[in-house]
Amino acid sequence: MNRKVLCALVFAMALLVFSSPVKADTIGPGNCTSCNGASYTLQYDGDASGTTLQITLTIDTSLGGFGLPGSRIDQVAFKISTDLSSVSVVSAPGAPGSWGAAINSGLDANGCDGSGNGFVCADSAAPAATGGVLTWVFQVTNTSAGAFFLGDDAASVKVRYIDSNGDKVGSLVSEDITLQRVPEPATLTLLGTGLLGVAGMVRRKRRA
Repeated sequence: MNRKVLCALVFAMALLVFSSPVKADTIGPGNCTSCNGASYTLQYDGDASGTTLQITLTIDTSLGGFGLPGSRIDQVAFKISTDLSSVSVVSAPGAPGSWGAAINSGLDANGCDGSGNGFVCADSAAPAATGGVLTWVFQVTNTSAGAFFLGDDAASVKVRYIDSNGDKVGSLVSEDITLQRVPEPATLTLLGTGLLGVAGMVRRKRRA
């Protein structure tokens, strides 16, 4: 490998490590005691130094080790701040309009409990069927700028699974999680360009 190819490879790796705002910090069967064999990702989009963020919760129940086939999810919750002032549901599984969310409401085995400073809890009369990848998107507003939990495992997530009778099944998911930033399209484009450049240089080197 000549110097030009090596330099291009180092440049592409630097883009991956330093330019990309995130890789999603997913928790799942390997590092989660109450995940029921699913994986969970919590991400934000927006200026974290401001007061408003778009929060995306993704739950992958299609994994081979998922332990609650045939179950449904009727309530989800997350904590990203203790200074929340409002929340709205942007999108959700099934019938998005059936999902309602409230701030300062945690989640226990019986559902959204109406307490829990800093929690957002969402519930639905049309629970989401498991077996695939489920995504909820919320817009959350803080009373003070830059007060979101962005440190390692500083945020948290809770999820309740139910059976066809509406009774809780499996573990109530209650885990610490790292709130990560959604990668920006421009960053991904830059990274892709760098990797394509490396591939092209390697191909030309082999032909020579």
